[in-house]
Amino acid sequence: YSGAAANFTCTSLGDFSGQRPICTPQTCDDLVQGLLEGVTHDCSGVRFGSKCGTSCAAGHSLAANSALTELHCLWDAAVGQVTLQGASPVCEPDPCVDNFPSGESFQHDCAGVTTTGVCTVQCAPGYEGSSPQNLSCAASGVLEGDTPNCTARTCAARHLPGMQQGICQDLSFGDSCFTTCEDGYDASSGVQQWTCDLLPGGGGSVELQGSDPDCQPLPCLDNSPVSAQFQDNCAGVTTGSSCDVVCTSDYVGSPSNLTCGADRAFYGSLPVCQPRSDFPVPEVEDANVSNMSNATLIQEEEFVLNLTDFVLNLTDTIEVRGLLSLNVTDAEAFMNDPEALAALKDGLAAAIKVNPAYLTVTW
Repeated sequence: YSGAAANFTCTSLGDFSGQRPICTPQTCDDLVQGLLEGVTHDCSGVRFGSKCGTSCAAGHSLAANSALTELHCLWDAAVGQVTLQGASPVCEPDPCVDNFPSGESFQHDCAGVTTTGVCTVQCAPGYEGSSPQNLSCAASGVLEGDTPNCTARTCAARHLPGMQQGICQDLSFGDSCFTTCEDGYDASSGVQQWTCDLLPGGGGSVELQGSDPDCQPLPCLDNSPVSAQFQDNCAGVTTGSSCDVVCTSDYVGSPSNLTCGADRAFYGSLPVCQPRSDFPVPEVEDANVSNMSNATLIQEEEFVLNLTDFVLNLTDTIEVRGLLSLNVTDAEAFMNDPEALAALKDGLAAAIKVNPAYLTVTW
């Protein structure tokens, strides 16, 4: 207690005379809120001989083997003053249970975070966006704060020779596509599945992963440059490749280039080949038609050779008449076959040693 001291006098009558002191109970120091983690109380202004109560704060629960207690304001001889005395309860923070970051785009360490605790949420590997954000666990059991904006990363396209284009572009993390060979390529390897997935080794980067189709270019089959006027290197040329076509030595003209398309046909312009102006035109008497292979001159049938002289840019025609015998299996079909006529023309030209461009053969 506190109060001023008073003096008493012992009188002749054998009793004390004096005024008693006024004593008031001392007040214990207030228990600071938050001094005990998770504990709340009403221990403010408690006087000697009085008591106060404690309880667990919001978001906290009484620990096992602990109990809510009362604190008493008592004299503490060790410190020479009154203090709050008694066992304090142990209150543990509750785990948060609501508003957890959800979805594959987030990565966080919020599992098990408790009241007043803080956790971090960031974009998961394979996603990109804003910087990591902190969430705090409120006494209500709800995680509070904003999550980052995360979007799936995009895989770069893969371009392989002979592979179909445009079907595996702009794929996001986790997406898949199917690819095979384009037209003009051997697709025996079949359809392959590619997935936009994480690169090994971490880091969060992504790329298209999967087996490559084995696309082998096929050789061209159609529109080959077939003519006595042309010379080329187009044999065996495959899809996407090119070859050169030039005029033979008996002709003049600019070379050209053909490309093997996806439909296995050659495309491009053929050279315009003109007969050489310096090729000698033989005299009629020099013609030795009888030397032509598999042909014999006889007296019953007549043929005409027209030799045209282009040396002076004039149309001078020398008509050669003779008898020719050919052994064929079907005369009518042979006579109506333009390729047969062309072959005969080439054979006659070779026999008489003249440029076939100068010959006109009529039946």
